[in-house]
Amino acid sequence: MRLMRINKKLALVASLTAVVVGLAAGVAFASGENDTDGISPASTSFTAKAPDVVFRLTIDGLATTITCQNATLSGVTPASGTGLGVFNINPPSFTNCSTSSGVIDVTIMTNNKNGQWGLQFIDAQFDEGATEGSGQTGDEVTFVMPKAGMTFMFTFIPGCTITGAPIGPAAITGTSDDAGTVIFSDASFPVSASGCTASSSVVDSSTYKFTPSVHDTS
Repeated sequence: MRLMRINKKLALVASLTAVVVGLAAGVAFASGENDTDGISPASTSFTAKAPDVVFRLTIDGLATTITCQNATLSGVTPASGTGLGVFNINPPSFTNCSTSSGVIDVTIMTNNKNGQWGLQFIDAQFDEGATEGSGQTGDEVTFVMPKAGMTFMFTFIPGCTITGAPIGPAAITGTSDDAGTVIFSDASFPVSASGCTASSSVVDSSTYKFTPSVHDTS
């Protein structure tokens, strides 16, 4: 009987060891699954455009919605083998911007005086079973706004300027379908105001289409 109990204990130890080894292998795979990630296509000029970009905030106590009919950003994707770090892009442009009045009464300016605008593709964990470019991976994209990299000015409130990312760089994260479309749904970034009062953040809703299609590679 004692021998049988010993054999049972040995069998249990062997089973637990196998489970631990399997889990360790899974963790190693998960931590290494992004090692080969990059951007496709590499070293390629791209443009991303969005119609009807919407910004929402409060100005002098009033809820305000700003709609820009056109937004454009551009840049060059990093070289092959450089991974998924942030890479520089040109400051985006926002044109034909208006409030609910429908009159073009908002001017949005961007700059890179305090640093570069950036873009980063973020690979979702455990998506290796999905094909990049299929729209099924759950990947994300982050725009990085440099300090004071964006200002809003209003013809109907002379002297009012709202500044994006007033203290330091701000990250604005959206979802990517890995087929060239990035969607920002109520993505917020911090702001400050001078010449008026404003909410501490602006909420952005927009859909950008990249040409050519840009996505991560694994």
